[in-house]
Amino acid sequence: MIYSIIGTKGQLIKMIPVIKEIEKRGLEHKFIHGGQHGKIMDDLIQVFGLREPDYYLQKREKDVLTAFGGFKWLTSTVINGVLNGKNIFENKKSIALVHGDAPPCLSGTIIAKMNGLKIGHVEAGLRSYDFFNPFPEEFVRFITDKMADYMFASSDFAEANLKKMNVKGEVINTKYNTVFDTIKLSLKMKRNVNYPKEKYAIFTMHRFETIHSPEIMKKNLDILEKVSEIHHVIMIMHNTTREKLTKFNLMERVEGIENIEIRPIQIYPDFMKLINKSEFVVTDGGGLQEETYYLGKPCLVLRKKTERIEGLGENVVISEFKNDLINDFLCAPLNFSRNSKLKVKKKPSEKIVDRILDFG
Repeated sequence: MIYSIIGTKGQLIKMIPVIKEIEKRGLEHKFIHGGQHGKIMDDLIQVFGLREPDYYLQKREKDVLTAFGGFKWLTSTVINGVLNGKNIFENKKSIALVHGDAPPCLSGTIIAKMNGLKIGHVEAGLRSYDFFNPFPEEFVRFITDKMADYMFASSDFAEANLKKMNVKGEVINTKYNTVFDTIKLSLKMKRNVNYPKEKYAIFTMHRFETIHSPEIMKKNLDILEKVSEIHHVIMIMHNTTREKLTKFNLMERVEGIENIEIRPIQIYPDFMKLINKSEFVVTDGGGLQEETYYLGKPCLVLRKKTERIEGLGENVVISEFKNDLINDFLCAPLNFSRNSKLKVKKKPSEKIVDRILDFG
């Protein structure tokens, strides 16, 4: 039996092709919903044609976690999972797949481990070597990789990090991230996407360390204003970002910037199609750094550090919040365009399932 423990939109996006591959082969599989994100997870399940989760560790009404609320959520989810383990995990001679670095990855690891299952960590080994940047992602990955039995690294860089840690589990290098498969699935879908008539850039910010700091938010809005001077901008507004902008009295500033349109979070296939047609992307997200690398889109990452290697020195620039780096990118963003990687014949999701079968 294979159990997938998934609790956030980002985790599901990258696990969709793995789940599809598992079920394509007729393997026994159960989808355990970790519960950090609600409606948007439901939408993804419907759009990609997945079956409903077999069990919910925690049902949430809002897709919002504050730092304190996140701690309470993590604790209650672990307690619930441990107490109800017999109902959740029918076959303990099984493997539980967890993904990435969001809190459900850690809660899923603890719950499955305490119930006697083997742990397979998908997208293992990414490191910034700074527990507070990004936080809590670096911490979650570090602990999960220490506990995992099998680690699916998505690059040589991630594999080297795991070997440097002297992890006890087995390291499997899939070379590409599973999101590579999800992007391909998304771009093949027929969707009614609302593209702007003019050329446009995409702007997003939503990371914990960004939206909990008014100083960083202000720096990012300075950059947003610069981008809007040269291009029409689609700003994807996360609910948590809107809440913090309002709290810090910055929402009026955003709404007063000319040449931008604010859109809510887009369902993933639509978002990838928007990214694919855009001129360039400005974001604080590591996931978008990776996606733009596969699509060959110029990307300015609004962070001091990144745990990912994809795109560095090619289409991706880490701003480090240094004006010279930012201005160099914005003066000629198309200089950072690269060919799409999507024609490469890699299927990381297939490789993961192949190895799971080898584990017996």
